[in-house]
Amino acid sequence: MSPSKIGGNSFRRKMAVAMALALILFFGVEGRSQPTIPQERIPANAPADVQGQIWMLYSPNSNDRMAAIYSMREMGERATPAVPFLVSLLTQSKYFHWKLPSESKERYESVSNASASALVKIGKPSVKPLIVALRDPNYFVRMQAASALGEIGDPLAAEPLIAALKDQDINVRERAITALEKIPDPRAVHPLIPFLRGNDENLRSKAAAALAEIHDSRCVEPLLSVMNDPAETVRRSAIEGLGKAGDARAVDPLLGALGDAVRYNRVLAARALGRIKDRRSVKPLIRCLKDHDRELQRAAAKALGEIGDPAAAAPLSSLLTDKEPSLQYAAADALAAMGAYGVEPLIDSIRDRRSRVREVAPRAFRKIGQPAVQPLAASLKDRNAEFRSYAAFLLGEMDQPRAVEPLIGALKDENPRVQEMAASALARLTGQDFGVDQTKWRLWWEGNQDSFRKSPR
Repeated sequence: MSPSKIGGNSFRRKMAVAMALALILFFGVEGRSQPTIPQERIPANAPADVQGQIWMLYSPNSNDRMAAIYSMREMGERATPAVPFLVSLLTQSKYFHWKLPSESKERYESVSNASASALVKIGKPSVKPLIVALRDPNYFVRMQAASALGEIGDPLAAEPLIAALKDQDINVRERAITALEKIPDPRAVHPLIPFLRGNDENLRSKAAAALAEIHDSRCVEPLLSVMNDPAETVRRSAIEGLGKAGDARAVDPLLGALGDAVRYNRVLAARALGRIKDRRSVKPLIRCLKDHDRELQRAAAKALGEIGDPAAAAPLSSLLTDKEPSLQYAAADALAAMGAYGVEPLIDSIRDRRSRVREVAPRAFRKIGQPAVQPLAASLKDRNAEFRSYAAFLLGEMDQPRAVEPLIGALKDENPRVQEMAASALARLTGQDFGVDQTKWRLWWEGNQDSFRKSPR
C-alpha cells in the first residue's frame, strides 16, 4: 500500500517518530544537553511536526538539538507541547558553534539561551511553567526564567518576580528587577526601594529604571532620593521616571538636573519638565534655548510648547531664523503646540519663501487648527503675491470649513497663480472641482455650507 493511502497525519507522525528513534539508536543516548524529561512523556497528541522536533531534542548531535529548538521557536504558540521540554533545557549554559542546514554561517549560542528564546516566542503558554522554574534549585534556571518572563511581559508573572527580588542569588535578583521594568506593577515599588540604597551601582540603576516604568505617585519619593546619586545611569532613570510620573514634587529637582554634569541627563530633565507642565519651569527652559547644546535647545523648545505659557512665544520665535534647521523645526512645532499664541510668529517666519519653516508649516497650522484660519485668511490680501499664494495653499491643508469663504474670495485675485492655488485648496477642502470659476463655487457653497460645516472633518 502506498504512503498516500495510509492515514495522512498519522503516517507522517509515525515516520517522524521512527526517524528520531533511528537517530537516537544510531548515535546512542549518551549525548549531552538533552531534556531531563523521559522520552515516553512526549505527548502523543502533539502535532506531528512538533512531536518530531521534541524527539530531536534527545539527539546526541548538538546541531540537531539546536536546529530543533530553532524550529520550535519559529512555530510560536503551535509548539506549546514542547514547553516542559524546553524549560528542562534551561540548565544547559555551555556555548558552542552550530548552524542550520539552510545556512552557511555558524551561530554561537547555548542550549539554554536558545530554549529561553523559544519559550518567549511561544508566549503565554510558557508563563506558568516559567513561574515554576523561578523556584528551581539551579540558580541559572531561575535567571533564565526571570528574563524570559520579562520578555513575555505577562502581568501574571509580576508577583512571582517580586518574590524573586529576595532570591539568594544576586544574578537572579538582577534579572527579576530587569523583568519588572518590562512588567511594571505598583506592588513592586516598596520591594525595589532597598536596591536604591545598596552599594551595587548596577542594581541601583536597574531598580531606578524599573521604578521609572511604574508611573505611580508612590515612585516619586524613591526616585527623588537618587537624583544626586554618583552614578549617571541612576540619575538618568530617576529623571525619566519623574517625568513619566508627572508629579509637581519633582519640578525643583528636575530644574536642578538641567545643570547635570552629563549632557544627556540635562536633555532628559528638559523633556521631563515638559511632561509635568509646571510654569515654574518656563524661565529656566527659556535660558536653555540659548545653550550651546543643540539637543538641549530642541528639548527645551518642545517642553515650552507643551507647557504653553505665552511668555515663551517670543524666545521661541527667535529660533525660527536660527541657522540650524532642526532648531527651526523644533521652534515651529513648539509654537504650534501653543495654539493661538504661536500663529503670528509662524506667519511672520514664512513670509520669506526661502524659510525652512515652510517645510513644517502645513503640519504646524493643522495642529493649531481654527485659531490660525483668520490670520491666514488675512494673508490672502498681503502685498506679496507669492505669499498670498502660499497662504491659500496652507488654508487648503488645514481641513477647516471656515477657510472656504476666504478662498472663494481669493479666486478674484489679480494674480493667476493665487487664483489657481485658491482653486486647488478649495478642491482639497471640499472634494469639489469648479476650477477658478468663483460663481460656481459660490452657488455650491450657498447650497452646501450648512451640511459641510456639520460633517465630521
